Amino acid sequence: MEVAMKKGMTLVEMLVALTIMMIVLGAVFSILSIQQTKALNVETTAILQTDAQVALTLLRWDLFMAGYGMTMDDASITSDNSTDEPDKIKLRGVGLGFEADYTDWAPILQGVPGGNEILVYRFNDTMPDFQVGDILIIVDQQKRLLESNCEILGITPITYETAGFTMNGLALTLNKNISVGKGNLVFRPDMNTYTNGIEYTLANKKLMRGDHIFLDNVEDVQFAYGFDLDMNGTIDDAEWFDDLTSVPGYTQHLFYTHKAAIRSTFVMLSERGLRDYTYPADACSLEDHIYTLSSLDKRYKREFVSAISWPRNLQF
Repeated sequence: MEVAMKKGMTLVEMLVALTIMMIVLGAVFSILSIQQTKALNVETTAILQTDAQVALTLLRWDLFMAGYGMTMDDASITSDNSTDEPDKIKLRGVGLGFEADYTDWAPILQGVPGGNEILVYRFNDTMPDFQVGDILIIVDQQKRLLESNCEILGITPITYETAGFTMNGLALTLNKNISVGKGNLVFRPDMNTYTNGIEYTLANKKLMRGDHIFLDNVEDVQFAYGFDLDMNGTIDDAEWFDDLTSVPGYTQHLFYTHKAAIRSTFVMLSERGLRDYTYPADACSLEDHIYTLSSLDKRYKREFVSAISWPRNLQF
């Protein structure tokens, strides 16, 4: 009787099978690597866009608040432009925005005809009540400054009655006589921010708001200032300027007599260079700033984000 023998794989067949397997695995790995790189690039772009949009929204809030309660001739917005460097901007009168935690306010309950005591509404939450030593400003309902540098010398809780209604109030004794009407608004802003202003600057790829880091991974920030000088209802291309001092006949009062806008633009830079990526330009141009890119620089992803703001407190 003959016994059937099972035939195994030869060495040549094993080598062929291993070669085919290596080719297939290599192709799979290559596809996965390409997809991973694309996913990383998409994620990086999304993060850059999101961070920039959020920061730009917050910056625009400061631009909207600029000049609140300031006189028309106060320098509420100051520009600092350099052709070869990122721009700077300084905003005054913004101490009622991000510094809201340090800001108290209340409406005046009755007019004050030249006295040094004012009656203001007291909210149920007494935590943000005024304190002795606070410095106040008073504006009307059109945001026009009525009084400033009013120091509180004394505070007395009161019950105020009007037209059959009773409400809690505070009698504030001030360091000077003032004349204001019922319904005017009393604010205790962060005076350092409000009076001295907040400056946006760029240092070591960090956008700074005063002494605090506002946004990371910023390569450039530029501002442009538009004024409807010919009063035709629109701001034409020729009416945009890189610096306020380059606006013909510029004074701070121009913000109140002409339609005005501020264009803010960020260049966001990826935190690290990306694999298999090259920025598609030898140089970047933004407003009056042109900067060249080295071979290393071109490995980084960039996003340009821009928005136009209309300072609402400075419009005529």
